[in-house]
Amino acid sequence: MSAGTRRDRADQEVPVPMPKPDATRLEPLEGAPPGAFPAATYFAAGGARPAGYPAVLPFVPHLDVSVTVAREGMLHGPSAQWWGVPNPPALFDKLLRASLADGWIPVDDEDTPTIAAQVANLRRAARTRTIVAAIVGNTGLVTLSDRVRSL
Repeated sequence: MSAGTRRDRADQEVPVPMPKPDATRLEPLEGAPPGAFPAATYFAAGGARPAGYPAVLPFVPHLDVSVTVAREGMLHGPSAQWWGVPNPPALFDKLLRASLADGWIPVDDEDTPTIAAQVANLRRAARTRTIVAAIVGNTGLVTLSDRVRSL
């Protein structure tokens, strides 16, 4: 199946409109229990901090970002995932500097879990898939992304 399509009842590919507004709120699947999932919002690349972007997170202009805000009672705060980052090490450094400037301090003690990462790169026809797991203690973040291979 091509990117931006879905299969209809006759098993034919039909286009799926892709969101283009400045912010798109992602809701839990139909039938999910209320409050079962964190709230996620997609912010399209822009030059200024958009309305609704959490004040506690650094804003990076000109990059698409997904922000997840934990539901009431969850132990973790908001998180952000930037998309289409042309220079990930530079963004890492920028986020680190912004966090330090905002009063966060580096820690290296027994209460700080180590982070391990697993990465798998796969290919099928003209598409590639990357699966990344960032493991922190007994939990973590796993992402899966598909893309068309460049020629």
